[in-house]
Amino acid sequence: ELLRRTKTWLEDPKSGDWVLVIDNADNEADFIGNNSPISKFVPQGCEGTVIFTTRSRRVAIRQGCKIIEVGKMEPKEAIDLFSKRLDSWQSLGGEEKATVSTILDSMDHVPLAV
Repeated sequence: ELLRRTKTWLEDPKSGDWVLVIDNADNEADFIGNNSPISKFVPQGCEGTVIFTTRSRRVAIRQGCKIIEVGKMEPKEAIDLFSKRLDSWQSLGGEEKATVSTILDSMDHVPLAV
């Protein structure tokens, strides 16, 4: 019920400008039709922006998305970008930076946020 009320509110012109990010929208079954598990809660209308991140071209096409291809980054490049964007990176001491770098080096992906 809360999701339905939220969708209704976002679809109302009085809601103003808003951005909804649906990250990792890769499960095609969630987006098959207007009544599928997630699609039925995606707001429709001219007042906001919905951004999907997905590896599924089908999901993107079904949702009417403008597709922007993003290439894969090399691990070192991704870690450098993450480190630059981490707000508290400059305030970390040498040992803390080394610990964060070790953790990132051991991951098979770099997080979008911490």
